[in-house]
Amino acid sequence: MFLRYPVIFKGRVVGYSVPQRLLFITYRKPHHFFRKYRGFGISKDLLEYLYNKGIRFIRIEYDSGTETVVYETHIDTFLNSPIEFNYQGDIQKVVPVDKLKIVRRITY
Repeated sequence: MFLRYPVIFKGRVVGYSVPQRLLFITYRKPHHFFRKYRGFGISKDLLEYLYNKGIRFIRIEYDSGTETVVYETHIDTFLNSPIEFNYQGDIQKVVPVDKLKIVRRITY
């Protein structure tokens, strides 16, 4: 089991890093899903911060209420995404879920 460390960004915990696996884990609910783009956004500033700290992979654990879907991708997928959304002055890089790899799906 690898140790997970909280990532504090702009004064709040936004996810967890697993340095041994170069991984950032973030948890999402339906209100985080960009229906217009059919995907998820992550702050451009946060992505650059994570990249500079050595993180290379992003895991999104999405709880829809009826199932949990775990997506993974290389951080470059987000950094190079042409889709940007300005959320209250914070630029989000958005990636559609069809560009993410599903690594686990748990239905309940």
